[in-house]
Amino acid sequence: MTVRWLLPIAAVAMAWGCGADDAALEGTWRVASLQVDDQPFEIGQPLFMDITANGFNAATTCNWQSGEFGGEIMSTLMGCVGGNAAEGETYMRQAFDSKPTERDGQLVFENGDVRLVYERYDVPAPADLFAALGDPATSVGESELPAESATGSVPPNFTALVPVTSPSGEIDLFLGQLDDHICIVYGTATAMDKWCTEPRLAATQARAVDLPIYSQPLVRVALIPDRFAAAAAARTDLGSYETNVLTVNSDAPAGRYVLMADMGEELAVVIPPPWVDPMTASTSLPDS
Repeated sequence: MTVRWLLPIAAVAMAWGCGADDAALEGTWRVASLQVDDQPFEIGQPLFMDITANGFNAATTCNWQSGEFGGEIMSTLMGCVGGNAAEGETYMRQAFDSKPTERDGQLVFENGDVRLVYERYDVPAPADLFAALGDPATSVGESELPAESATGSVPPNFTALVPVTSPSGEIDLFLGQLDDHICIVYGTATAMDKWCTEPRLAATQARAVDLPIYSQPLVRVALIPDRFAAAAAARTDLGSYETNVLTVNSDAPAGRYVLMADMGEELAVVIPPPWVDPMTASTSLPDS
């Protein structure tokens, strides 16, 4: 396999086409399992792949790979941080060096000691995850956000902007939709910003976000889709839940916690390590 390395980018343009036999494989797929030497290899994050007539584009444990299965492949060049991400990156790259086969609705790559299996994934619409985003009666205008004169920021034109209960009197909180992305939108006396994610990621993983972004946080919150409301409310060890927002406890340990809906769907709540001022971290000296 030939691999061309590119600068890190959010997504990679797909430059090579799939063959005629690959037309039936077009669509979105999600990693179901990775095995090495017949042993399961833990990935620990949702990874998706899109196949079109122009080729494939797949998220790996650290990067994006795109191109033609078993042919020339391009990759972003992000460093792998923590755990077994670097190993996973190598194994997935090895898998894409082979042509997959479709078996019982799964896409299977087998190359040497690596077996990578994908399952089809139906990407939900934002309103399928958060019903309020599809209800015009709940949405407000961008004028409800802090004024540009106070923040220096001009808000984008949101498809929907729904006020939700804020855990802090110093911050206004909104559930937003921007194009096809789902966003946490917030405003303070001096700042307005957002953190957005794709619906397919919002459906499978809720990452706790420190707000305000880039400064000493007032709150740490995660957006919870409707179907996981009861499961989130029951996890008082992680935080308090109200109206699609899980406010993470200050003493909640960093880690990955799985919530399960009534129909068996799973949502991973990812709590990162506590926020550290990057300026302090960059100027501090190690203990002698």
